[in-house]
Amino acid sequence: MIQLETAEDIELIKQLVHTLGTNKENQDDILDALSHSIKNLENNQKKTDEHLIQMHEKFIKLEEDFKEFQKGFAPTDDSKPSVEDKPKRRRLKQDDNFVPYKAGQSAYYHLDLEGINIIHRFINKGVEREAKLPLNVFEILTIIERYRMNDNSLKAKEVSMFCKMFKINKVQFSKIFYNLEQGKFDVIISMVDKMIGESLFTIEKGTIHRNGHDTKLNNKKFNELVSIYVNDPYPLSALCKIVNEEKDYEPFDLFCTLRKSTVVSKIIGA
Repeated sequence: MIQLETAEDIELIKQLVHTLGTNKENQDDILDALSHSIKNLENNQKKTDEHLIQMHEKFIKLEEDFKEFQKGFAPTDDSKPSVEDKPKRRRLKQDDNFVPYKAGQSAYYHLDLEGINIIHRFINKGVEREAKLPLNVFEILTIIERYRMNDNSLKAKEVSMFCKMFKINKVQFSKIFYNLEQGKFDVIISMVDKMIGESLFTIEKGTIHRNGHDTKLNNKKFNELVSIYVNDPYPLSALCKIVNEEKDYEPFDLFCTLRKSTVVSKIIGA
C-alpha cells in the first residue's frame, strides 16, 4: 500500500488517479492510501494546533514574568532614593552611644500606670485602644537610672545588656529609648515619686506596715534587702532585681519601703 504523509503526496496521488483512472485495482490502492494519509494529516494537524496553544500560553507566561522582572529596574523618582541609594545604618561599636532604630522612632500618645505595668493609650480609627509596654515600671526605671547617670545617653553595650536582661529586641528597646529622650516617661516618674512620697510607715507586731497595711517585711528581711540596695552602684537596678525575685511581697511595698529606707530604719530602730 502506498504511504502518503504530506500535501504534496496527495497532489501526486491526484495526478496518478487521473493518469491511471482506467485501472480499478490501482484506483482502490490509491484511494486507500489517500484516505489513510488524510487521516494522518488530520491527526498531525490536531497535534500541531495543541502544540501551538501550549507554546502561546508559555509565551504569555514568559511575557508576564519578564514584565515583573523589569519592575526591579524601573526608573525611580529622583526625590525618592532607591533601596541601593538609602544610607545604611552604621554598625555601632560597643562604646558608641546608642542611636534608636528608625523602626522604633515613634512617640507614645499617652502613658498610664496600672499596677506595675505601663499602658500606652491611643486613638486608632476613632476608637480608643491600649497596649501594654514590654517592660514593667521597675525595668523602665532601671533604664532611666542608667540613662541619667550616663549624661542622658546609653552605650551600645548597655543596650545589648538590657535587651538580654529583659528579653526584648533592639527595635522594642529603640521605641522605649526614643520616648525616654522625648520625655514621655516623665508622667510615670511623677506617679511613682508621688506614691513614694505618700507612703507612711509604722512597725506593728514585728513587721513594717505601709499606709496601714502589712508589708510582711520584718526587721531582718528589711536589713538584708537594704544592704543589697544601698551597696549597688545602680540602686534602681538592684531594686528591680529584688522586686522581680522576691515574689512573697507586694512589688510597690518593697519598692517604696527601700526607697525610703532611711525613714523606715529610724522607725524600726535599725
